[in-house]
Amino acid sequence: MIELRILSGSRKGETFRTDRGSISIGRSPKADFSLVEPGVWDLHAEISQGPDHRFRLKALGEGTVTLGSVAVREATLKQGVPIQLGTLTLEFWLSPSRQSGLRFQEIALWLLITLMVGLQGILVLLLRRA
Repeated sequence: MIELRILSGSRKGETFRTDRGSISIGRSPKADFSLVEPGVWDLHAEISQGPDHRFRLKALGEGTVTLGSVAVREATLKQGVPIQLGTLTLEFWLSPSRQSGLRFQEIALWLLITLMVGLQGILVLLLRRA
């Protein structure tokens, strides 16, 4: 659901993905996404999905959060927007959705169609004899 790409710092190029609707970001091992970088606080920010299904970024404690080039305390996130926490820059994305396989349903439907056509053929033969 949530995908954060690390654009700067010691873990540059890594991607963090989670299916949870809410994550905390910070230096603390208790944070859902733990990052040890200069300027990142123990619990620096939180991303959560609201009732309107939009994702919101909220600064926690004294941590400074910059969205694009504007310092914010709380803001709605858009895909691809850079998020800066201290010296660290992240990029917010929604993970690509996984489509479930429909093979079983397709096979069952074709078997049902074949059965119906076969039964109609038998019915036609029985009605001819009568």
